Amino acid sequence: MSASGTTSWSGSLSLALGNHTIDARVTDFAGNQKTVGISVTAQPGGPQAGIDLQAFLPEIAVAVIVAAIVVALLLRRRRKKTT
Repeated sequence: MSASGTTSWSGSLSLALGNHTIDARVTDFAGNQKTVGISVTAQPGGPQAGIDLQAFLPEIAVAVIVAAIVVALLLRRRRKKTT
């Protein structure tokens, strides 16, 4: 599932019973990437067979912010080496 935008997005998916890992990956304009994964377990009798990705939005937002800071620092370091 793809998402566009700079501040927030949402999506839903259906999961079979059992353990699953959901990965969120961010890519900046320079092509740098950061991936964050969360583990979830779908159990019988739980909520409907789906997961609300908005519940994990704070973790995803932190990962995106950290990735942006790392990219900015790397670009700054690169510029200093070339001058």
